[in-house]
Amino acid sequence: MAHITELKLSFATLAKLDNGKADRLFQYHLQKVAADMAARPGDATVRKVTFELILKPICDADTGDIEGAAVEIECKSKVPIFRTRKYQMKVQQNGLLFNADFPDQPNQPSVLQGLENPNETDDEDEDDDNDGD
Repeated sequence: MAHITELKLSFATLAKLDNGKADRLFQYHLQKVAADMAARPGDATVRKVTFELILKPICDADTGDIEGAAVEIECKSKVPIFRTRKYQMKVQQNGLLFNADFPDQPNQPSVLQGLENPNETDDEDEDDDNDGD
């Protein structure tokens, strides 16, 4: 007769269950939360990893005695929603507009406004005047 190895379900034996899938799932969600904390160290919002066992009794239909349990393992994680700061934008029929130079101030004129060629300097103008001598 074949020998059956029975293991008590615990965190220590999770790696033996389903070729380690439950343990890898748990490790994946821990890594996801750790990576989020490293990427956003200034965000003190709580991160959460939930490891849940869903257990449903399996009973004998005639006697009602417990025969076993159907067990599922669910793991999930929650990281804070990423949001930018608020930007004030102008609303027009064709969409939303923002100031490229001053995203926080939609009515602020550009520092380069009025210059025909912003790459041109006054020194170049003086050199052009001296060429005619």
